Amino acid sequence: MKATTRSIFRAILTDFAYLWGTAIVGVPVYLLSKSYSLGYGMGTVAFAIPFLYILFRKTGIDSGLRLSRRPSADSGTRFPFLTLLGIGILLAVVGQVYAWLFNPFPYGAKISLGTAAEEALIGIWAVFLVPVAEELLHRQWMISYLERAQVKPVYILALTSLLFFMGHTQVSPLFFRFDALFYGVVLYFVYMKYRDVKCCIFVHIILNLLSYGIHIFITYL
Repeated sequence: MKATTRSIFRAILTDFAYLWGTAIVGVPVYLLSKSYSLGYGMGTVAFAIPFLYILFRKTGIDSGLRLSRRPSADSGTRFPFLTLLGIGILLAVVGQVYAWLFNPFPYGAKISLGTAAEEALIGIWAVFLVPVAEELLHRQWMISYLERAQVKPVYILALTSLLFFMGHTQVSPLFFRFDALFYGVVLYFVYMKYRDVKCCIFVHIILNLLSYGIHIFITYL
């Protein structure tokens, strides 16, 4: 019991270290560019890569990124492209409806954008790099680590989803991202179904791609 509690505590500390590390590393970029999104994004890139590399090496957990890996035999041998695409689109719709209903800022209001180069960098970060980093941490590493410690599945579901939610609330402190809590629950079950973090990454990329595309569309038009 004590070992299980320690593992849960270490998982929480690891998540906090990731959140604060990306924020601190992104401060210089923010000060130079005056863009919070760009600073946070570049901080994520600069901090997450070495952090996750060391984390997986130190704990002896497989990152699951080898291209030869496929979903488990129970779920079929082919990548479930259409199923995951549908899940990603569904999550994006849920997120847009939630923002329309609960975002304290007027939905559809014009948002001040940075330069085209800054927006391109933010787009690359938000659409591709963040899904990889977050799914490696919250699904591949955290679920594997807690399962190894024999933590009950219901606690793993609750912990990974809550930590995922807390990370997104940190990015939007005036807007509690309860949609992200829902995302965390769905992505947990995607991981448990296919046992392949690449499936979660794909769903997350579709979600962020559609969300960022709508953000750009509303802002420019």
